[in-house]
Amino acid sequence: MLIFNGTEIQLNSRFSDVNAHRLLSQARLGLNVFLATGAENEASWADFLLQVSAQLPTLRVVGLVPPSIYGPLALTHGNVPVLAVPEGLLREAAEARRREEPIRLHLIWVASSKGGMGKSTFSVLLANQWATRGMAVKVVDQDAISTLGTVLRSLTGSEAGSRLGLRAQGEVFLAEREPGKPERIFLCPPSRPESSDMDPWDRERIVLDALLAAAVLLPGDRVVIDLPGDVGMAVERLKAVATMMEVTGARLRRLDIYLFIQPQEELMGQAFEAIQRIGRQAEEMLKRLCEDNPEAAKSDGPIARLTVLYPYNAGRQDIWHANRYLAAQPELHQMAMQMGVFLASDPVGQLPSQWKYWETVLDPKPTSLVRVDSIRTVPVQSIQEGGRGR
Repeated sequence: MLIFNGTEIQLNSRFSDVNAHRLLSQARLGLNVFLATGAENEASWADFLLQVSAQLPTLRVVGLVPPSIYGPLALTHGNVPVLAVPEGLLREAAEARRREEPIRLHLIWVASSKGGMGKSTFSVLLANQWATRGMAVKVVDQDAISTLGTVLRSLTGSEAGSRLGLRAQGEVFLAEREPGKPERIFLCPPSRPESSDMDPWDRERIVLDALLAAAVLLPGDRVVIDLPGDVGMAVERLKAVATMMEVTGARLRRLDIYLFIQPQEELMGQAFEAIQRIGRQAEEMLKRLCEDNPEAAKSDGPIARLTVLYPYNAGRQDIWHANRYLAAQPELHQMAMQMGVFLASDPVGQLPSQWKYWETVLDPKPTSLVRVDSIRTVPVQSIQEGGRGR
């Protein structure tokens, strides 16, 4: 089965130009997404995709394929990036698209004003919290230099990885309590064969787009997006998220943004700029995805919330001053009219130093003690009114 931009395509004509036209009729300028759930038409549809790409230089095509055919395709068709996804998850996603079931997603963005502030750890801890409540969660790393991917590859196949129920299938990492029932799906940038005719950033970007396609299309309605530490790159990736949701017809059920900043006085200008840029991108996404969404229109209150967080080593006095600096910015109050804007009153808790770091971070049981989803926060509007947080 081949599904291209949400529509099943029959490539069964004996005339290759007819099959290529069927694909071209569903193509759009910019990003295009396909799912292939079997190898029966491997050679033909891969060639047709390349034909379509050649006809439209502005076309970007990314796709999800089963592990059995990933290797040859990745090497032979390097200009059409493919991600190897477990066959069962692929078929479940494809059948849902065939039945035209709408995709409804709760998106969680985890961003920071600079790198090295614990975004990947926080992303995994959030996924752990929901997994312990029986919710399936997808975590997608949108940084081409993936710390999380390196960790998962080193743990997979080890004794610690087996204890965590961690296994790799294709290029997807699954964490399972019971075989065949993944509670957490991790999607991290894979290693890629070099393609001499592509710019390195273009190559990275379309690989990251393939990860986004998997995050949107695979089963599960909660998606945690671990963004790059560079704010400019994070904004570019967020535009790609909105485009991916438009291409796939996904609906936004809720948007939560967690943005780490350093509270030191000399860094507040950089931090405020990061809040503004990430916040503006959230507002643009809400306009793009919610205008024709009756569910969003009927929602009680805003469906989006931005929470400013401080790393574990931030001093409380610095946080107090940072919150008052931010609360004095009119732009933040304007943003609060479109979405909830909250400021943390305390730093994010530090993990116990005796823990084997990533082995424990990936284990939902001990990390449930670190309540990252219930950090004490206060609405930005109430700080000027003497609010103390909740």
